[in-house]
Amino acid sequence: MVDAWPDIAGWPPGPQIGPLLVSIEVALKILDETLDEAGTRAYLNDAAKAEVVAASIGAVLTLVADLASDQERPADAPEDLFGPRSRGSVWSRVLKKLDRIGGGARLAADLRSRYDLAVRALCFDLGLARTRGGRRFDYDRWLRPSEAHRLYAPDRRERYVEDPIFVRVHQVCEGARTSWPRR
Repeated sequence: MVDAWPDIAGWPPGPQIGPLLVSIEVALKILDETLDEAGTRAYLNDAAKAEVVAASIGAVLTLVADLASDQERPADAPEDLFGPRSRGSVWSRVLKKLDRIGGGARLAADLRSRYDLAVRALCFDLGLARTRGGRRFDYDRWLRPSEAHRLYAPDRRERYVEDPIFVRVHQVCEGARTSWPRR
């Protein structure tokens, strides 16, 4: 798993925030598939599963905001950190799906609100939402969403009999936790 951690060179909060962004992307992939399953199967737990995964994404976005606001000058990021809006993340697809299902609009609004909180704390956009102007984190270059999605690939799910949400999100968050500075 550690091979998937991004190395965001020259950005002091990168070692803490990078793994959290990987966690968000893996959870987005899980949520994306869960929302697809909810539309094609009659599983009773799909709505509850979607809510739990959306809550975990929101919590990690809040943690990103907290870590960013702990930095002395978060706006002092190297210029090569920035680039175009992400085309690899499933963020937009997930929010569109949430907006179309009953009760999903509330989850989408909460995710957008927490995303805005993280963007304000970082002093630049994460590169997932459609924003005008300003600097945007080069999410695809630094996070490599397709690599994060492979953490949740079908062949990995077959090797782990445990709940895929626990396996993916817990392991990524655990890796992030161990990289945090000791206080």
